[in-house]
Amino acid sequence: MARQSGHFRALAENILSVRKAVGSPQLARESCRGAWALYRLARRHGVAFEDPTQGVRFESLASRFQEVYDDVRRADPLADRFVRADWKLELRYYEKAYLPRPRSDKFPPQMVGFGRLPPTVVGDILAALKSGQSAKTLRKTLSGDCFGRASWFPPYWSRWDNVLNLYYLSRIVSGPLEKDMGPGCVVEWGGGYGNLAKLARILWPQHTYVIIDLPFSSCLQWLFLSTMLGEEIVHLWRARGDRVQAGKINLVPLLTGFLEKPLPRADWFVSTFALTESSLAAQAHVIGKDWFGARRLFLACGPQEAESPAIRAALSDGARLERPFHPLPYGLVQR
Repeated sequence: MARQSGHFRALAENILSVRKAVGSPQLARESCRGAWALYRLARRHGVAFEDPTQGVRFESLASRFQEVYDDVRRADPLADRFVRADWKLELRYYEKAYLPRPRSDKFPPQMVGFGRLPPTVVGDILAALKSGQSAKTLRKTLSGDCFGRASWFPPYWSRWDNVLNLYYLSRIVSGPLEKDMGPGCVVEWGGGYGNLAKLARILWPQHTYVIIDLPFSSCLQWLFLSTMLGEEIVHLWRARGDRVQAGKINLVPLLTGFLEKPLPRADWFVSTFALTESSLAAQAHVIGKDWFGARRLFLACGPQEAESPAIRAALSDGARLERPFHPLPYGLVQR
């Protein structure tokens, strides 16, 4: 019942936020009744809510978060030239907010510069997904989890960023997501809290996935992905002897010694905003690595980053710049 009450409160808040400007107590009461009716309707239609074991796993992992973060920081110095000054200020905010033990009701964090999409835009993106993907694939990937405020995007109960990241994957594959991709390797520069990697793992469990990110972000990814998928699937680098483990999600913090280690040749290189917003030294590093050998590139960038070194290099390598979807005010670069 506790989980049901939590979903009811979140759903009621969603509806009330829309009608708050009206200021009518009667409409507020109707909103609460409507929220409960909508929740029951979702349950009746078999909408998947979170796995009840996720909360237990999260609390167990969160109790070790400070220890894990300390291990990572002791492993090697931060690669300062890759980290912008404003990111260091943001890092202090996240450390204060999430250390020593992250709280599940404050997770996942709202990452730097990442704003929520309006429900109407999410609905349009979901409609595009429905036209190209099977209902089975959408049910498997858009099911709810124990983090954040899920919303009702008929017929799925999911977070908006699940919908957006699944759309990114559909653009990378350029076809049905359920087709067998076989073993392969994805390198992602800047992974947020790990949601794109989670979806890729659900779809293609044989893949090796590598996320290169700030040390604190790597630890948040460890917490999220271990909660969602199991700690045995996630390999966080926290010692100089660590290497990429095939078939797992490998989290590589931006530490000086770690960046000198060779990575497996990538099939895909992915970065949604992180690379184009990174320092010039970071962009030069990735370009100098020839996108880690990737045959396919997928970059998302805001209008102000369309002339960044990474985008210019990708376009000169044969990539194309296009709008992803009409309500989204940014571009995608694909090769």
